[in-house]
Amino acid sequence: MNLFKNIVTNRIKRGRFILGLIILLSSYVIAGEILYAFSDNRPGYSQDYYQNIIRYFPMQRADALYGRAQFLKGYAMDDTTFVLNNRNGSLGNGKSHKDPVLAEDKDPLNEAKKLFIDLKESFPTYSRAERASYQLGKIYLYEGELEKAKKYAEEFLNTRTGFSLEGHSLMIHIYLELDELQKAKDLYFESIDHPERKPIDSHIGILLGDRLSNLEEYEIANEVYESELKFLDDWHEKYQKERLEIEGNDSYPADLDVYRYKSTLLHRKAGLNNLREDNGATLKGYVAFDGEKKAGVDVYLVRPYHNVRSYEMISKAPSTVTDELGEFEFDNLSPGRYTVAVSKDKDELDGYVKKERDTLFVELDENTSKEQPIEFTSMIDTSEIEITDEGEFTFDWSQERDASYYNFGIGEIFRNEKDELSLIRIRSLKKGITDNELNTDLKELWKLDPGYYSWRNHISKGSVFGLPYPTGEFIPVISAYDEDGNFISNNLGYNMYSDEDRLNIFEVREKFMTEGFDSVNELIESREHIDVINELENSYENVEGYDKEYLLALSRIYKYGTNHYGRNQNLDLSLEYQDKLLELVDNDQLKLNKAQTFYLQGDYKNAKETIYQLLENGLEDEFLVNEVKEYLAKIYLLEGEVNEALDIYKDILDNAKNPDDFKDHNLLAALVLSNSYDEIYELGFQDTNIRDEYLYAVELMTNEQDSKFYKDYFKPAIIKLIESQKGDQDKIRDAREIIQEMSHEYPNKRGELYFLVRLYTDIS
Repeated sequence: MNLFKNIVTNRIKRGRFILGLIILLSSYVIAGEILYAFSDNRPGYSQDYYQNIIRYFPMQRADALYGRAQFLKGYAMDDTTFVLNNRNGSLGNGKSHKDPVLAEDKDPLNEAKKLFIDLKESFPTYSRAERASYQLGKIYLYEGELEKAKKYAEEFLNTRTGFSLEGHSLMIHIYLELDELQKAKDLYFESIDHPERKPIDSHIGILLGDRLSNLEEYEIANEVYESELKFLDDWHEKYQKERLEIEGNDSYPADLDVYRYKSTLLHRKAGLNNLREDNGATLKGYVAFDGEKKAGVDVYLVRPYHNVRSYEMISKAPSTVTDELGEFEFDNLSPGRYTVAVSKDKDELDGYVKKERDTLFVELDENTSKEQPIEFTSMIDTSEIEITDEGEFTFDWSQERDASYYNFGIGEIFRNEKDELSLIRIRSLKKGITDNELNTDLKELWKLDPGYYSWRNHISKGSVFGLPYPTGEFIPVISAYDEDGNFISNNLGYNMYSDEDRLNIFEVREKFMTEGFDSVNELIESREHIDVINELENSYENVEGYDKEYLLALSRIYKYGTNHYGRNQNLDLSLEYQDKLLELVDNDQLKLNKAQTFYLQGDYKNAKETIYQLLENGLEDEFLVNEVKEYLAKIYLLEGEVNEALDIYKDILDNAKNPDDFKDHNLLAALVLSNSYDEIYELGFQDTNIRDEYLYAVELMTNEQDSKFYKDYFKPAIIKLIESQKGDQDKIRDAREIIQEMSHEYPNKRGELYFLVRLYTDIS
């Protein structure tokens, strides 16, 4: 003890102890923040924050070098934006409004390369250094410096002990750009025999086959597809034998990914055969901005892939340029599904939003010709938000010419230490607004969000007041739709690096959201679940003028619980508080909440009765009508009444302004259970949101079904998956076991298995 005291005394005398302690603590704090930022992919830290880490904190320098280089690479390569149909210009979660913090004469891509090279030289044994080689290969491929790209791609492949899908794919792309077709072919067939290759690595065969097809190397493309199919069959047979040897009596020796990739490859192979017989199809269209066709726009032809959305996929796809009339055309295409992507610099897209099309992909048959235009419209102009001292919220926007209604939401803003902005999430709050203005009470607006989220499994203000972060800075998000529910425009566009003034930021202060909840608000800070709930229960009748707010908070907390695992969830108590609230307020949304609570309980009888009462009394909100009907259809599905469920879904489709607003996998399940395959085709190419992956499965299905197969496997699996939407993990596991057993008993039912795998993935 005396020794420690002497050491401390001596260091204080030298003036070093406090400084050393501050530096030590600071380094731990900043290191912790950096690690948190990397692990959580947090968007907010400024770029010169990373630069300071690189300069002053050697233990975190490698991660900071990689993070900074990745940002600059993305910033530079994203200057060209690929815009696909059915992917409008709304900013998504995590879109950053930061600048790269570079001197004017600095090029971000060159700076990224320097940082990656610095990382490789300074930390050659660190795993990030290996990734740096891969990133350098991608950058040089992007810049067209193919020999350098080849050098770094080879370096990356040499560091891989197992098979590397991304490494082999990058190398093959480089060989093709170098016109070294034989080397690309040799590398591919070498990869086929790699002992650690897995079904998901069949991506590489799909990518290579498509590129070879684009180069009119049909024979080699066909050879690639056949080799990939053989690999999948061989791998599956080996896998089944190994499982049986390990388990002895394993009744589920099948890997479901095999079916997934085989369906895609079979489809590609069939399309190739049509091409070789000169039965090619044509896809054409135009590119227009505010109705005026635009010449000189780069247009890319894109085919559906499974989980492959890489830069190489689009940038190396067949491309053309719109002619003097603003039109484009792709000829001699193999039958199948296609879409088009437009490539423009961000500055050229600034102020515009892409209109949605009915479907993302167009289906082309032999010798057919179809059109798929891409249209951009100007962004919606908005006024400044006005919030009075009493919390009255006023907002208006420009009237869109073809708009039938508008949807309103908010985006939450995060500011970092450099006052740079990130949009961290967008929430929809109000649908079907027919005027171009919104006047409401701020509290009432916030209550439109379910708000049952919690922070790190503790009760949050959002659990009580309606949003995860009920106070702070937000931006308005207004979207316009035509009478058929097609998206027209919004107020965000492609403003990836907007000036703050253009974002129309408004602030929601604490007093607007917590008034009347003083004692509860203090307890929330302590993160004690039970204390908060007890205070809510003890106070709601005693705080004058706020009984409705307290009842709403209690019904919400007991309905969802205080974390994502349902802690403190009590559906019976939630229903009690909902009944008390409905005695004070006649509100259709609250009645639907009650039906949903019955649904969560598995009390379908009361859920249906509540829904029928809502429908009989009449609902003015068309979006709420569809939501109510969807719950009713889902209940009928759970009860095995497939035809009743189908009738309701069809009614929703006939009357919905935007059919995308309901969960299409339930409709698809109902159609499959009723063997209505023709209807799946009809609906799939209208305005539904049925994904192209589902349609692959349907293509391989047959109308002559095995009744035992459906009775024992297919129907039970679908029902288990529908039931699992209540969050029952046991049902999800049950469904997976049924699917696995089915894949063993009926290996030829590839389409049905594929459909179930996609459904399983979406729901679970």
